[in-house]
Amino acid sequence: MSLAPTVLSSAAGTSAYSPLFYSSKVVYVGSFFLGGVILFLVADRLWISWPGWILFLLIFAMALFSPFLISRIMLPFIAPYLAIAGSCLIPFSRFDDLGDFSYGIYIYHYPIQQAIFGATLQDNVPLGAFFLFSWIASLLMAYLSWHFVEKPAMNCCNHFNH
Repeated sequence: MSLAPTVLSSAAGTSAYSPLFYSSKVVYVGSFFLGGVILFLVADRLWISWPGWILFLLIFAMALFSPFLISRIMLPFIAPYLAIAGSCLIPFSRFDDLGDFSYGIYIYHYPIQQAIFGATLQDNVPLGAFFLFSWIASLLMAYLSWHFVEKPAMNCCNHFNH
């Protein structure tokens, strides 16, 4: 997908970016996947605790806002750690009684974020407010989707399978 604009614009003779620009984006995004793979390979030796997670969150914040390139190189390893360790530390079992919202969040988050961004484009909404509002709206839609679409559909399918 990153290379498609280059191919299309090159064919039309209007390329604004070189293929190297898009290739570097593919490599950068791929490095996060590689970081997750490496963490998976050493999963049995990972330090997973709240103090460790907070330490890595602080390192992530410093690396994210640092002007130095070496800091950016650490991000593909720190971000997957935060996701993996965070998923191990947060007590998700309490949410089981409410339903399974994972698919609803997956399908609704992008259109909701795009709608919020489009509606607030001129207002320069702070990133934190944008994130919070889009998270709440996505969770609400996922909740409604689970209880009024997904769960009834699964019950219907289970009824026909028995």
